[in-house]
Amino acid sequence: MNSEKKITVREGGWDDFWILRDGIGEEQHIHAMNRPDIFADLEESPFGPEDFRLIMEDENSFFLVAEVDGKAAGMCNVKLKKAPVHPVVLPRRYAYIDDICILPDFRHMGVGKALYEALAERIRPMGIRKVELKVWAFNESAMGFYEALGMKPQNIIMEGHI
Repeated sequence: MNSEKKITVREGGWDDFWILRDGIGEEQHIHAMNRPDIFADLEESPFGPEDFRLIMEDENSFFLVAEVDGKAAGMCNVKLKKAPVHPVVLPRRYAYIDDICILPDFRHMGVGKALYEALAERIRPMGIRKVELKVWAFNESAMGFYEALGMKPQNIIMEGHI
């Protein structure tokens, strides 16, 4: 018997509010557990209907939904950005992953990789060849995942307590 799961990725739509709400809520909880000095551990997701409307109506935003055997398994929320106009910065366009989250029951199945590959397919025709995101230092598994995709650290923000 074949136990291989079928992963598909599609463009997110108006009916997909809950996957962003739940995914961002999951991210918030993970961040609060690891950095309680910065993040509040909320009872509910900080992502609400107004946040969703702004994404859906922004021509420079989109999100992808991954499904495993027809069940929503994860999401990737993306903003298309331009580097700020400044004499020391070269002009460039890039895709910024605002949020990527795989629901707990679907981790380590290739869902994140499928989302990343679908993102690449989505932005390539636009001439965009660069993807950026922010990952917190405590999230070593995420860093390992991104490095396995070929990503490298771009800059590091340091902090100190005085």
